[in-house]
Amino acid sequence: MEVPESELVITDPVLVDDWHPVVACDELARRRLVAARLLGEDIVVWQAAGRPLAWQDLCVHRGTRLSLGRVEGATLQCRYHGWVYGADGQCVRIPARPDAPPPRKARVKTYRAVACHGLVWVSLGEPARDPPPFPEWDQSAFRKLLCGPYAVAASGPRIVENFLDVAHFPFVHEDILGTPERPEIADYRAVITERGVEATGMRVYQPDPYGTGTGDWVSYTYRALRPLTAYLLDIRFAQAQIRHFAELQRASLHDVEEETLPGVILGQATSRWARSAATCRAASTR
Repeated sequence: MEVPESELVITDPVLVDDWHPVVACDELARRRLVAARLLGEDIVVWQAAGRPLAWQDLCVHRGTRLSLGRVEGATLQCRYHGWVYGADGQCVRIPARPDAPPPRKARVKTYRAVACHGLVWVSLGEPARDPPPFPEWDQSAFRKLLCGPYAVAASGPRIVENFLDVAHFPFVHEDILGTPERPEIADYRAVITERGVEATGMRVYQPDPYGTGTGDWVSYTYRALRPLTAYLLDIRFAQAQIRHFAELQRASLHDVEEETLPGVILGQATSRWARSAATCRAASTR
């Protein structure tokens, strides 16, 4: 029997061992409990003592979704029979047997979770590195914006490919990011570093990059940091100032279950290949 696409679990170690954003930190703090599906795995994201946690969305007692439960202090209680789990995933109390210690095997499967760039990142495997770097996010001179998500009917790699491509600007973003009369893209430098591929000096002519009615060339730096993560640095020269705009985009193979928690930051995918792109942006006039 063929397995429905919505039930497929992605086991590629490159993706399993990577970090994926699943919810905004502010959203998690407000809701306290978020159900999501990451790489085909149902997970519940919550926080104890301000620290984000990610578990398999499954009570080990009767298989109920823990995302239907409630957070009480630094514990998570299942809504079915009231089993209570500590922050390490171990069951600490069984209401039906209040005087008996829970068995040691009554433990939820846990995953790694960390807060970074205003987002909660989760890994289902053994990540060798931290979440992708975005140095501008921690610099006080930059104004930070958490954008999206944007549901796109395309695969994650295709979304990243589009983000890294400037040659489509004159035609798809005509009179905004480019113009058909000036479509040329000069040679630029691309190198492979420890962090990924970096392309510098990608110059694009834009009809009005500063809002003055005058066209000019804009220089971009792109970094492909991970298979589904890309970084953009936009440098513009205007009125004797250097304006920097930095952006980190992540195409997340992640669904948030809207029926359980409507309106969660990363949205619901419309199909197996429609994925949300979470974007962090920072801007400075220095």
